[in-house]
Amino acid sequence: MNISNKIKGLLKLRGKKAIEYTKALELGSAAALNMKYVRESFKVQDLIVLAELTETELAFIDKETGKAIVEFNKEDI
Repeated sequence: MNISNKIKGLLKLRGKKAIEYTKALELGSAAALNMKYVRESFKVQDLIVLAELTETELAFIDKETGKAIVEFNKEDI
């Protein structure tokens, strides 16, 4: 599954609409978000905004322990 589909899936699972993500990213239009989907051009900042919107966390998880090693949040933007 590509990044765009994962983002769309997360939005759906968390009951969020694409327009909410568009606004959270401060994009001018839904077409701008669609271009990010098509080009797979999401930056770390975009994913942090997504995590905030969906009330989730963006982190690197240790495979052995399952614990977060590094977490990202809006203060990192």
